[in-house]
Amino acid sequence: MSKKARTGASVRTKTSARRDAAFQTGLQEAERLLDRKRPQEALALLQPMEQSHPGDEELLALLVNSYHALNDLVSYQRYAERLLPLRPGDSDLLLSLVGVYMANMHPALAVQTLHRFLELYPDHPKAKEARQSMVELETTLDTLLPALGLTGADKLELAVLHDRMNVALNTGEFAQGRKAGQQLLRRQPAFMPAHNNLSIMDFVEGKSQQAIGRARLVLTLEPEDYQALGNLTRFLALTGQQEEAQRCLQRLLAIDADDLELLWKQAETLAYLGEDQALLEVYRRAEACGYHKPPFANPLLHHLAAVAALRLGHEKQARDLWRQALKLNSNFALARANLADLQQPVEKRHAPWPFPLSQWVAQQILEDTRKQWQRARESRRDDTQRQATLRVLNQHPELATLAGMLLDRGDPDGREFALEFALLARTPEMLQALHDFAFGQRGPDEMRMRAAQELSQAGLLPGGPVRTWVGGQWKDITYLQFEIDWEPRKLSSPEVTELVSLATYALRGGRSEEAERLLLQALELAPNTPEILNNLAMIYEREGRDDEAMTLLHRVQTEYPDYFFGIIAQVNLAISQGAYGEATDQLQKLTGRRSYHISEFETLCMAYIDLGLGPEELGSGRGMAELLAIDRPRQRRTQTMASQGQASTLFQQTLSAGRWRGISTCQKITSRAGTVGPVRGAAQRPARAPS
Repeated sequence: MSKKARTGASVRTKTSARRDAAFQTGLQEAERLLDRKRPQEALALLQPMEQSHPGDEELLALLVNSYHALNDLVSYQRYAERLLPLRPGDSDLLLSLVGVYMANMHPALAVQTLHRFLELYPDHPKAKEARQSMVELETTLDTLLPALGLTGADKLELAVLHDRMNVALNTGEFAQGRKAGQQLLRRQPAFMPAHNNLSIMDFVEGKSQQAIGRARLVLTLEPEDYQALGNLTRFLALTGQQEEAQRCLQRLLAIDADDLELLWKQAETLAYLGEDQALLEVYRRAEACGYHKPPFANPLLHHLAAVAALRLGHEKQARDLWRQALKLNSNFALARANLADLQQPVEKRHAPWPFPLSQWVAQQILEDTRKQWQRARESRRDDTQRQATLRVLNQHPELATLAGMLLDRGDPDGREFALEFALLARTPEMLQALHDFAFGQRGPDEMRMRAAQELSQAGLLPGGPVRTWVGGQWKDITYLQFEIDWEPRKLSSPEVTELVSLATYALRGGRSEEAERLLLQALELAPNTPEILNNLAMIYEREGRDDEAMTLLHRVQTEYPDYFFGIIAQVNLAISQGAYGEATDQLQKLTGRRSYHISEFETLCMAYIDLGLGPEELGSGRGMAELLAIDRPRQRRTQTMASQGQASTLFQQTLSAGRWRGISTCQKITSRAGTVGPVRGAAQRPARAPS
């Protein structure tokens, strides 16, 4: 490994004397990957090893170098600090930490580290440069710290504690951040930034009321503290207190200054609330002040503006903004993930989203949900998963609000978590969130169809077409709830039923004469049975006896106008004559029913396929329909049908649903909460790449 002294430089690795062979082999492979400029693969190898060897010096050095190669300066700093106690005499590591502290905007830590470097290495070749940097930094701090309220002989010590809190917000190591904050407040109780940072930690850890109380305390003392106003607005909005959140937001936006930190806080807060137009206006103000370019530029500000632009329909502008964010930090995950999502077909996209799930929902809430769902899955009792979900909702009522927010502007994990939670809970608030999601434009089509299906099952949709966003455009879709009966239909008597059944088997076997004989026997026993007349007409049509067939069909249509297969016969005749409008009108008589026999449903799908394919393709649809016979359970099932104005959609979506789970896809609810990453917190001063 190279030995360099620059901002975020690589560090030397050092082999420990005693290790197991597998661990040593892993370290060697990681170093080989780094030498070949494959840091992401090296990290994938090193991270599991850290769990079993957390304090290994060479492992920590390789982690530092992996994050250095990825330009992830927050993680670089985290592991470099862990490595330093193992290398107290490493001058290059100390200087690298100085550079990364500055890049991550922790100037007090940089000054403290420079002091340590000069005490240890007063004659170092870089000592002169270090002294000059220290003078410049101390001069800058002499200007900044009084504005924060830090004065006196111990101001640098207090500033270091403040930086430590900001580090904890970046890394999610809240125990250390809380300890630093408590030490700071014991010495200076009115230091508002410490209260603000502690309020964020409280909220992320699930202590929402404590977080709200702390933010209000700050505003009692400093009514225009924009950090507290932004935090309080977010806390209130995410806990369902929307009216008060809007009042706080207006107070925040009323602060008129060209301060970069203020503009950033306004943008962050507006992103949480989904106020897209106002967010773009804040970005334009930052742009007018030159804050969109180095050294002031923050990739997160570009990202939030991109999210707002895409939500307003400006895809090109959003792509440009995300590319600008990646120019500032090539490893900026949020921009990279949103751009990658846009490469998918429009009906599968989640983008845009401003924040990961961990910045919306406290880790404790996710953990409580995971545990409840796990217990429910292990139980054999009916409805246990819904009851488990309701227990979580009772324990964390803010989820009633968060579900709607995540469905509207959550990341893929957040949206999936919210959808599963709402589908299981089915409270009035959750059903409203599902309604807003199903008939909005956010998220993949398949997920919105799942939401619409639940609403249809709950009887909350109108009988007619509903305007729905499908495939990147608005379409009128009719959602109908019905049952499919799989049991054989019984006619007027068991004898008649048996004769018709035997005739059906004979007809399927190509024995038309036998089928006709059996049906005529049945007709003598039950002369007023449309099923028998319709089947006879089918036989006559196959044998070319068109006049006899038409006579029987006319009788069925005249005497039994509501008979299902009689209407289907009219549909087929209209299609063969090119009268597609008439065929569509006839089909509309059949799609509003609350139940179908499987034979009726198969025929209905066939008719829609024929109508959708057109006369030149009518033959191909009939072969496809045979797939409907696959894997039929012998029971009554509830289904949901969605007609999208294209005749073939009904059948096509049935096939896509697999094992007859309904026309609009209904997938089994599975918990992904257990796979959600750790909460890292919302940093007040997001890290930016060094210029």
